[in-house]
Amino acid sequence: MATLDPISGNLGAKKAAHLLKHITFGASQPQIDTFANYNVNQALDALFNDFSFPLAPVKPDGSAWVDSLSLDDEKDFELLQYFKCWWLGLMYNGSNALEKFVFFIHTVIPTKEEIGGSARDIYFQNSLYRLYLINDFSNIKPEFNRYNQLLKKICLDNSMLNFLDGRVNVKGRPNENFARELFELFAMGKGPTIGIGNYTNYTETDIKEAAKVFTGWDKDNTFLTKDAETLLPRGKIKGTTTNANSHDNTKKTFTSALASTEFPVPEIIPTTIIPTETTALAEINQLIDMIFAKEEASNYLMRRIYRFFVHYNITEAIENDVIKPLGLIFKSSGFRLRTVLETLFKSEHFYEAASGINDDKMGGMIKSPLDLIFGTLKYFEVTFPTSGTQVFNDKMLKIQNYMSEMGLRLLDPYDVAGYEPYYQAPLFNRSWINTNTLLRRYQFINDLFTFNEDNLTFIDPLIWFNDSKNGVTNAIATAETSINNQKLAKELLEYIASKFLVYYTPISQISEARYNYFAIYHLGGLSFENWVFNWNNRNGTNMMIQEDARARLKNIFNVLMQSPEYQLM
Repeated sequence: MATLDPISGNLGAKKAAHLLKHITFGASQPQIDTFANYNVNQALDALFNDFSFPLAPVKPDGSAWVDSLSLDDEKDFELLQYFKCWWLGLMYNGSNALEKFVFFIHTVIPTKEEIGGSARDIYFQNSLYRLYLINDFSNIKPEFNRYNQLLKKICLDNSMLNFLDGRVNVKGRPNENFARELFELFAMGKGPTIGIGNYTNYTETDIKEAAKVFTGWDKDNTFLTKDAETLLPRGKIKGTTTNANSHDNTKKTFTSALASTEFPVPEIIPTTIIPTETTALAEINQLIDMIFAKEEASNYLMRRIYRFFVHYNITEAIENDVIKPLGLIFKSSGFRLRTVLETLFKSEHFYEAASGINDDKMGGMIKSPLDLIFGTLKYFEVTFPTSGTQVFNDKMLKIQNYMSEMGLRLLDPYDVAGYEPYYQAPLFNRSWINTNTLLRRYQFINDLFTFNEDNLTFIDPLIWFNDSKNGVTNAIATAETSINNQKLAKELLEYIASKFLVYYTPISQISEARYNYFAIYHLGGLSFENWVFNWNNRNGTNMMIQEDARARLKNIFNVLMQSPEYQLM
């Protein structure tokens, strides 16, 4: 089994494509060619550098919406749509890994637009994830660049206080919703069940005690309460800062599952004094520190990372040779994501199947709707209008529609656990595919090569092929002058397949039966002789011949890009 030791040498085309597909939302052929000449250190430097905070979303009239008051639900709905279009634009136009990482954290600590508060609540939560990553990868603000620090901040995030009922959690009537999900979904996972209400990593008693720690906070709809380190809006203490009268500051007793019997530490926070905002904050910090003192907190996040970026199937060998070593690296780094992500994306294990097609790590994950849509558009170098304009928003709304029809409703996961393909055993990413979503994937590809003013965009396959930067290979040029009709068809098909079925290189790895299926489909019933005549005259003045050549190319793109091979990454 390949290890976490780093690979050596230049990446080459296949490894470069593998890396770019997994830690960004896709790449063009020129980008793949550039990264093919990088070694892994140079590649990650390019992808991990220049993490910066983007300009805030704007309304179509150019005014900033983040300062707007949401006077009614209809207006707030519009603001939320602008935000989602803005975020999709960042995902598409980003040249580094930042937006993929922001989306990853959203899948681990999600929100749901219907109950996650206002559009601005959700925007500031997104900003919190983004700010954490920028600080982690650039080390600009060391006091806020650790994952356990992010968990401390999310406890008082306005959107989270609304989403998981933290705003109604008060002394005497503790609400366990957030504490339960913090343990189970955000920080540790249950571990194997060892009786009703008792798990390996924590117990029901621990949830009840943790719920008391989070008592006494409320949403701040004015957004005037700011976190001292992030400077972003957060929730406010109920009562006053010097008399947090809704916070339960009595002693909390946790079980041996968390290796602590008394909390908070009385020497630090005496339970006899009047609770204040400062002491309530200190309790949250101590609780998160107690959780992350457990090795399982690190291993849990490593599994989430592995299933998102590498593969869903974590065998016993992978648990021992990859997950646990990454967990130790994560903990020893002070819980910095950059450290473990660099280790993983440089490792032999991440690229172990790059030299062949027999290992699931290479081409073993079904593309999410985001990866399929953006990866395809990026490869064809499709550009969109300026972000924030009405025409830009219209395009991004069409992308949202495609995503939803394929099973990913942005900011609207099925439940608090997030989007099922990222966590739900046993199917994981296979959950993206059912009879309905598969048809929508096929329709998306077909729409791209069908001219219709209502479509998202139109890609002319003939222009793409004739474009000089895509180039006709010597083999095709030779075949075009040959009387061997089948040779010309074969070379053309192999050239295009090599661009889109990157895991089959050389193309001879495709079985003869599979190749024949592709070849017959792209001819569309036309004889080789007629096809060769039309193809060789495709750039002439006869529009019928030109349109036929375009139709054959469209057939090729459809049959290749609707194939299982293209749906994988």
